[in-house]
Amino acid sequence: MTSQKQGIFADLFLQNEIADHFGTLGHNKKNRKLLKRLLVHISECSDLLQVEEGARYTTLTEAKLFLMAIKNLVLRKDLHLQSPLEWPGLYGSKRVVLESLLRFALGKYQVPLAMTSIWTEAFSSESMQLQTLYTQVSCGMSLRKLNPPLSLARKMERFFLDSPGHLTFMQALRWAQVRGLGGNESLAREILDSNLGLLPERDEFHQSVILYFANHQAAIKMAEVGPLVDYINFAKYEAKSQWQHWQANFSLKGRKLDSLRKAMQAWHESLRYSPRQMFHFCNAVKWKATGMEAFEYIAEKEGALWTITEVLSSDELYQEGKAMHHCVSSYLSSCLNGKTSIWSLRCNGLRVLTLEVIPKSRKIQQIRGLANRRATMEELKIVALWKRMEGLQGDLK
Repeated sequence: MTSQKQGIFADLFLQNEIADHFGTLGHNKKNRKLLKRLLVHISECSDLLQVEEGARYTTLTEAKLFLMAIKNLVLRKDLHLQSPLEWPGLYGSKRVVLESLLRFALGKYQVPLAMTSIWTEAFSSESMQLQTLYTQVSCGMSLRKLNPPLSLARKMERFFLDSPGHLTFMQALRWAQVRGLGGNESLAREILDSNLGLLPERDEFHQSVILYFANHQAAIKMAEVGPLVDYINFAKYEAKSQWQHWQANFSLKGRKLDSLRKAMQAWHESLRYSPRQMFHFCNAVKWKATGMEAFEYIAEKEGALWTITEVLSSDELYQEGKAMHHCVSSYLSSCLNGKTSIWSLRCNGLRVLTLEVIPKSRKIQQIRGLANRRATMEELKIVALWKRMEGLQGDLK
C-alpha cells in the first residue's frame, strides 16, 4: 500500500471512529459540542491523534484508544478541575501527551503512565470508579489508601509509582505486588505474561502464589513460571469441575518446588493421554471465531510457508496440546466463553508455536513452542508481522 493510500485509510479510520463516538453520546448536545471542540483543540496543539506515515495498523490501534480516552474525559465533566479546552498542548510520546492532558484537566500531580489506561477503557460503572480513583491520585492522595482493585502494601506502592510506562493500570498493580514481595524484574515480567490473572476476588491467593515464586526465584527457571501458574490455577479453581484429582483448599504453603514440578508434569501427562477425562462434557464442541484474520507468509529466501490459524474446536485444541507437549487443552473453558483464543503457528504445515491472544484487549498473552520452549528470533519475526497486520498488543518474547 502506498503512503498516499495509507494516509487515506488512516483518515477514513479516524473519521469512522469519531463518528461512532459521537453516536454513543446520543442527543446530548453539550457533550457532542464539547467533544467536537476538544478534538479540534487537541489536533491543533498536539500530535496525539496523528498517525505516522507508513504505520497503518499499530498507531491506528493507539489512536482508537486515545479517542476513547477523550470521549471519557468529556463524559466525566464532573471531575474536571479546569477545562481541557485550555490545555496548552504537547508533542512527543503519545502516552506522555495523554497524561499531560488528563493531569491538566483532572489533577495537580503527575501520576504513573500506566494509570492513563484507565481512561482508554469502555465507559462503564467500573471504569467510572477507576476514573474517580485516578483523579484522587492525581490530586495527591495515596493509591494504597484508596482500596485499588489489587491491594498494595506501602513498599508495593513505591514500586507502583516507578512501574514501566507501557503497562496497563492493572498490570502495574501486579508488577508492584511482585516487586514488593521480593521478586526481581524478570519474575515480574514472567508473571505478567502468565495466566495468573488480575481478578480482585482472587487477589489474596494470587499474592500467595507471587510470594512462593519470589521465595524460590533462585531455583525456578523463568520459562517454568507460565506452566507452573497454569497448573496452580487448574488445581485451585478447575480440577473439581473436571473430575480430576481435586485437592480441597489447594495451597502452596509448605510445598516443595520439586513436588510442585512433579504435580505439574503429571497433570501435563494426563492432558495428553486422557482426552475424555478432560473433555467429558463435550463432543468435539466448537466455538465462534474472534474475527481476527488468519495469516499466511512465504519467506523470500527459503520459500517456506508460514501460517497462523485460530483453533476453533475442542478436538483441535487437544491435538495442539498433544503435538506440542504443553497444557493448552486446559484452556477449553476460556475458549468456550470467549475469554481467550488459541492460535497455531506452522511452517510448511508443521506446528511450531502456540499463541494465546486475549480477544477483548487484542493482546498476545503467551507464546510457547514444543514442551513450552521459548520462540526463536525467526519465529518471533513472523508473529510480529501478524501482530502488526491485526493491530495486536503485547510484548513478543
